[in-house]
Amino acid sequence: MIEIGGKSYEIVGNVTQEIKVKRTRARNARYDKTEARKISRKLYNETDAGKAIKAIKDKIRDEHAKERRLTAPFWGIDTEGVSMHEDAWIEDEDGNAQPLSKVSKREQERTLDAGGAIYVPQKIVVLAAGNGEAMHVLAKSEKGLGKDAPALSSIEMMKKLCDLPGFAPKGTNFVWYAGSYDASHILKDLPFELGWEAARQRSFDNRALISRDQEGVDLDDYLEPDAPSIRRNVIWITTDPETGLPIGFAINYLKGKWLKIGMLRRPEDKNLWYKRDKRGNSSLDCPKRILIQDVVGFFQSTFLVAVDGMRGAITITGEEQALIDWGKPLRGDFSNQDMGRIIKYNNAEIVVLSRMMEAFQKAFAELGLKPLKWHGPGVIAELELKRRGIVPVKKNRKEIVKPGHYPEFLKASKTSIAQDWAHHAFSAGRIELIRQGVHCDPDNQIYQHDICSAYPSIIVDLPSMRNETDDELAVRVEAWKRDGSLGPEPKRIRARYKKHKAQKLSLEQFKTLAEGMNMLSMFQVTWIFDLTPRPLSKEETLGIVMACDHIKNPKARGIEFDRRARELRGRPVPFCPYFYRCNGTPGNPKAPSKGTILYPSRGRGRYYRNEVLAAIAWCEKFPDAVRMFEFEGAIEFLPYLKNPIDKNSYDRPFAFVQELFDMRARIVAETEEKIKTWKENGEVGPKPYDILEKVLKLIMNSLYGKTAQSIGTLGEIPNCSNPFYAGVITAETRAQMLLAGLHNPDGVVFFATDAVMSIGPLEGLETVRKKVLGKWEFAHELDRREAAVFVHPGIYSFHDHKGKSQTKTRGFRIKFDLARDLMTRDIVQAWKKGSQVYLVKKNGQRELIPVSRVPEVRYALKKGETLEFENKIPIRNHNSPSFITLGTAISSPENWKKCGCWRTQHRDINLQSCGAKRERCYDKDRAERLVFVAPTENWEEGQLSAPYYPDWLDEDEDGFDEMKDEQNVEFKFGDLNG
Repeated sequence: MIEIGGKSYEIVGNVTQEIKVKRTRARNARYDKTEARKISRKLYNETDAGKAIKAIKDKIRDEHAKERRLTAPFWGIDTEGVSMHEDAWIEDEDGNAQPLSKVSKREQERTLDAGGAIYVPQKIVVLAAGNGEAMHVLAKSEKGLGKDAPALSSIEMMKKLCDLPGFAPKGTNFVWYAGSYDASHILKDLPFELGWEAARQRSFDNRALISRDQEGVDLDDYLEPDAPSIRRNVIWITTDPETGLPIGFAINYLKGKWLKIGMLRRPEDKNLWYKRDKRGNSSLDCPKRILIQDVVGFFQSTFLVAVDGMRGAITITGEEQALIDWGKPLRGDFSNQDMGRIIKYNNAEIVVLSRMMEAFQKAFAELGLKPLKWHGPGVIAELELKRRGIVPVKKNRKEIVKPGHYPEFLKASKTSIAQDWAHHAFSAGRIELIRQGVHCDPDNQIYQHDICSAYPSIIVDLPSMRNETDDELAVRVEAWKRDGSLGPEPKRIRARYKKHKAQKLSLEQFKTLAEGMNMLSMFQVTWIFDLTPRPLSKEETLGIVMACDHIKNPKARGIEFDRRARELRGRPVPFCPYFYRCNGTPGNPKAPSKGTILYPSRGRGRYYRNEVLAAIAWCEKFPDAVRMFEFEGAIEFLPYLKNPIDKNSYDRPFAFVQELFDMRARIVAETEEKIKTWKENGEVGPKPYDILEKVLKLIMNSLYGKTAQSIGTLGEIPNCSNPFYAGVITAETRAQMLLAGLHNPDGVVFFATDAVMSIGPLEGLETVRKKVLGKWEFAHELDRREAAVFVHPGIYSFHDHKGKSQTKTRGFRIKFDLARDLMTRDIVQAWKKGSQVYLVKKNGQRELIPVSRVPEVRYALKKGETLEFENKIPIRNHNSPSFITLGTAISSPENWKKCGCWRTQHRDINLQSCGAKRERCYDKDRAERLVFVAPTENWEEGQLSAPYYPDWLDEDEDGFDEMKDEQNVEFKFGDLNG
């Protein structure tokens, strides 16, 4: 018996004599005592007993290392850059460049108006890491102005980063906040090809970094594949300017997640880049390496907003707050700032960041969660799913040892028919702008309706997709034996899909069939709807004209005519029930590009049960609009039932989400009471705040993202990815949105994932005033004093019921204080002005023509000529410069030199479009009211809505899909469940 780490272990076998003989031989070889001990130890480790003891010690060491990592400190990392205005240049739309200093202001504006851009390069002057107790700064100068400080190269920064773990406590977590800026500067000196590989996680032009033809070494076991892989390392071999010797780095980068850098021990020889451990596993030979994790996902906001939200959980000194407030507005350019103050600002940021993450670490520990990774809340959600036995336990990342509650037929290649249906039935949340324009009617205000925690509420009821376990089968077998072995011996009951062939069904029959199936069941449907109102007869038109004849004002007479006409013929149906993912039709200029999501009036696709039931409710609401609604078959999910006669007796592995929601609601209520008392006592001390509330919210909201994870290594399913669960979560939410909209279809303005905005409340929709999981919250009307402007699904502005401005400008970097002014003034004026019309000739020349001449010109169009309507507003003073990240710069070798630059360009907002899901609109009335915009037509009639395949899925799209499509349509399923 031996004792190691406080535990006793038994060693089997008599090895004393064998060790003694080998030790004697070592001494007789005239080695000194030290060398003899080394050889003796080596010989002993080769024996069975030695191997057993070493394995035990290795296990104990690994456990101790893991324990240290669970409580390891955080070190923040940050860089600061300075713009080099003297090196700025301007490019025209054709890519011709010239120094900015040689171009006049007037010529600059002309170039920008014509589609050109100004580029201002940046240099990094400070790289720092620490947590307050220790601080390491890399800067060539700590005095003078920022513009005079020497730049730090990629090599210098990578060497400094690789040295950091040697100065920090063992297991330190290195983190940064929104590190794409820092990573782009650190990697911008790489050759273009390697930068492309680092950003895309795949080989450039299908090249392998190491050739399989190398002589003298067997690389087959550890050659990196050409397939996309988030574990792929890019090898950069260059010359160290300090020593003149070769230096090499291994780089692995995933935007928003991590940056891994390792310094190769022997970069001069490709055959020595890798090493093998004693188990035969290979890895890059990098004695110095660092992992930097991006933690912005925990906050999903700017750093200032994140700091403000964490005030109750951490301590921020007055000096630190003053430095952060001073430095953040200047972050784009520290050219004329003192280097000493820049370094102090940098240090204050990383110290506060490390405190924020330590607060999260303590909060997770209170919940019994001990994460080893920190690159976003998805890591915590995965940890929770593993702890509760929901996700599969895998060996070597591929072989499933324990399936958990996931289906056994879930694969990353050669997928089952059922899984292929799931990829067809998946789509993200519904974001669709139904009406475009301005609303400022205080007597008929817009209401905002929200589902409380929409995705978590659906996750709670998800059925288990597991098979019957060994223990459950053993109980049935034992009962079978007790009963005298009557009938065949029980076999394992498996969760599976069952096919239903196409048949002619009425809406009521279709509804009954769908209601009897599980929520994970899917249906194939073809639909054709007529959304247009019926035309007026001559008698009806004449009657309206005579009824309006007494109105003298022509405009008022026209408004009254339109009102009476709408009452007679009915309004157009405002929205459709089903999404359609375009396949891309070559040669059809009207067809949207591949992958575009529409909600059209006709199509063919596969959908989950509740989305089908919501569509049937739509058909019952608008019976006159239904031209075709055909059932083309279904696959019904049959879960393992604990009680065969009860269809609902399946496991619900995510039921714990309700407990998390209730716990968070309790914490929020307690915190509100503490805040009330704090205010009554004169607001003495920090404002009460419990970070557990934020932690619980992060876990719940991240569960869907883990099931829908698409990024990964080709041929390997990510641990938590499940297209069945991901698809049904979003489908159920879209169904709830559609059913809510049917309460006031003519008033719906905007569908936004889990919210509906409408003119007037959705009458009859059940709402609650307190937060209840999955219930519609009490609808609040928007601020009557302010106009609401809806331009695009991601470009809008309004004031909520609390008077707080809600302004979004997705795709445009517009300063917040200018965005509201842009929409309420400039965009409204452009709508009043109306569209400009261009005659596009056969040679491509565009001629501006008056709107009054449109009918005449349209009648006289020659072959090859077209009319183009244009209504757009340029973004000039409102638009902030944008930073060119690594992902943007790899678009071409010419653009690679722009990595790390700030770009200024004039962009336009297209005002005649409100997104791909809706047709173009030219109505000038948008400047005064909200105007209905018709849904975009589907030009792929008869084609099945395209599937969504994640990056990890290994599919042969050219042949495999065609075969599957034929099987599915004719229901020649073969092995439905793989």
